[in-house]
Amino acid sequence: MREIKFKVWDKFLNAWSKNTQHWCHNEGVVSPETGDRLVFVQYTGTKDRNGVEIYEGDIVKASIYSDEIPSITEVEYSGSAFLVDYEDSEFDCFLIDDFPGSLEIIGHIYDGRDHASS
Repeated sequence: MREIKFKVWDKFLNAWSKNTQHWCHNEGVVSPETGDRLVFVQYTGTKDRNGVEIYEGDIVKASIYSDEIPSITEVEYSGSAFLVDYEDSEFDCFLIDDFPGSLEIIGHIYDGRDHASS
């Protein structure tokens, strides 16, 4: 069974939230005090080549073959699967599981880093 985990981006603090008490009730609903300032991202169940957990919205370097220049792309959730848009393919996207051990996290869409230079 896949492990279900989330992490939370706090738009107000511009940081990942570590204190779950201020945003979560027993039902797992965002509190009225925080409103829409929080963004929940889900763990994909996969780790990158450095052993770091990959979450929805992570920016990753992806390559299918070891001799090619990696594509830089975002991990997205669509339908019922986590996907990456792989530029060097005739297909629109691939399942994250199609890149076993070759993905490398270089940032996240909310963390404000310049991913183009990575």
